[in-house]
Amino acid sequence: KAKAIRFSTLDAICKALNCQPGDILEFKE
Repeated sequence: KAKAIRFSTLDAICKALNCQPGDILEFKE
């Protein structure tokens, strides 16, 4: 729910979930 998220953290999550950063951003919005 944190609106301010570091790209490095987002990238790490994407690697862990095996998805693209855009997928999370679209899902968040």
